[in-house]
Amino acid sequence: MEKKDFPIKLGFAGDVMLGRLVDQVIQAKGPRYIWGDVLPLLEEPDLTFANLECVIAQGGEPFHPPRAFYFRALPRAIDALTMAGIGYVSMANNHAMDFRAAALIETLQHLDKHRIAHAGAGESLVEASKPALVEARGIKIGAVAFADHFREYGAGRNSPGINITKISLKEETFKRIREAIQSARHGGADVVIFSIHWGPNMRQAPTRKFIEFAHAVMDAGADIYHG
Repeated sequence: MEKKDFPIKLGFAGDVMLGRLVDQVIQAKGPRYIWGDVLPLLEEPDLTFANLECVIAQGGEPFHPPRAFYFRALPRAIDALTMAGIGYVSMANNHAMDFRAAALIETLQHLDKHRIAHAGAGESLVEASKPALVEARGIKIGAVAFADHFREYGAGRNSPGINITKISLKEETFKRIREAIQSARHGGADVVIFSIHWGPNMRQAPTRKFIEFAHAVMDAGADIYHG
């Protein structure tokens, strides 16, 4: 049987926010408590992917100008990810830089220490653009991650931040997306996941622009769209 035909079960979660009151519950009752009856479902897949909608850090100063919400959890909260079988997180979102670069970098260090793969943020735009490569049941999976906001959280040539993109099919924008997917494939990925944190809150359905963008991403070579 060829490797590509071998069965594998992947799990996908949306925004996982371990900060604020959730973090307080973790400190008081332990990380298992927050999952409740959902934990057995999270443990079923061979590998689960999620968007980590907070930093996991002790350090860092609040980003200015002030935000309505700042999401940060203490380092112990990472146990909530490992016990749920979350083996990959996207860090490309609008809370990864809530406590500036120091907290983002500390978060990435905690993820590395606990062998949780991550993409979408880094110490430079090159690092933030790199795919995460993980393996499950002999199948190599490559994941790339983007966000469409906040632009001021974006990584630069020599500055930490997240992997920002516009929701646009213009070549100047879409070239980076195509290159990221190709990079994952060239890294040996049998399956490529495109993960994006995008769009406004409180919407029941994506607009035509967003649907067309998602179709273009799949046409560019992604196998799974997570967003």
